[in-house]
Amino acid sequence: MKTVIQPLPLTRREYAYYFFSATLTVLGAALLAGVFWMMLPASHRVFIGDVSDFPPSDQPYRVFIDRSLLYLVSTGDALVVLNPIIIRPTRSCRVVWVPVNARFEDPCWGAKFDLHGNYLSGPASRGMDQYPLRIKKNQVWVDLLRTIPGAPRPTPIP
Repeated sequence: MKTVIQPLPLTRREYAYYFFSATLTVLGAALLAGVFWMMLPASHRVFIGDVSDFPPSDQPYRVFIDRSLLYLVSTGDALVVLNPIIIRPTRSCRVVWVPVNARFEDPCWGAKFDLHGNYLSGPASRGMDQYPLRIKKNQVWVDLLRTIPGAPRPTPIP
């Protein structure tokens, strides 16, 4: 005759041990998932419109994203998104488009830039910074976390 051994019921201590172990396992997995998520490269791509919303023009389009102003230039061949903030050691200033002169002007320091953000004159050390953009399925997406520095100021010929 076989003897059947009945398992003993869990004691409170064993139940607490298993519950604590399971809780630590779930929290550890959540922590690892959070660390992995934070290690992924950050991207802040923002949809600003369809390509058809920006036909070629001799004036930039003003685009507002979260109360921040950007200038989008459409030449027909390419789209360029310009950052209107010029940073100086003492203060930063927002460049404005002056339609009468057909150029960007810095009201604080007097620097001047053409439609594409290239340096024309004034105390600026380089052209206007740009934001990288991507066109996917005829939609324009801008990455606001990265900037492309403007072209350096040309050296004058003596």
